[in-house]
Amino acid sequence: MHAVDLQKILVAEDHAASRHMLERYLIRWGFEVVSAGDGVEALHLLDAPGAPCIALLDASLPRMDGLEVCRRIRSRAGRAFQYLLLFSAPRGAAPHAEDFHQNADDWIQKPFEVAELHARLRLARRVVGLERGVSRSRLAPEWPWGGTDNAWTGGENAPPGVSSVRHAAAAHPAA
Repeated sequence: MHAVDLQKILVAEDHAASRHMLERYLIRWGFEVVSAGDGVEALHLLDAPGAPCIALLDASLPRMDGLEVCRRIRSRAGRAFQYLLLFSAPRGAAPHAEDFHQNADDWIQKPFEVAELHARLRLARRVVGLERGVSRSRLAPEWPWGGTDNAWTGGENAPPGVSSVRHAAAAHPAA
């Protein structure tokens, strides 16, 4: 199983100066940055092998807006979780609540405070790490007593998150 690359991020912004400014901050914060100038290119990069696990998407990208990129990513079954953060200009309307909650993970309005963006991206890293950890433990639960028939044995019919409790406890033992 491949390790999750929590450092790789996509910046999809059609305004070159804004994209370069974001790239500089992201590199300073330790991210490996992949960039796109429109939604079609962003979707292609998010679908490619080794795709970023976090995407910072302008809501008003040309050729395909950021929300449509989110919709298409979320509509594909069986893919690894990707954290999708939309941003928009002050005059741009916030995404419709239903669309946003079903497709994007977060939304921030420009101009945003650099510290706020940094905090949201630190949270995105944690969410991706936890989400992918849960996915791995659901696919191959490692309960020492085995079993496949109930939540207590890590079985196939375990409710969401049950297997992840053991996984999280093993990953972060008490001091």
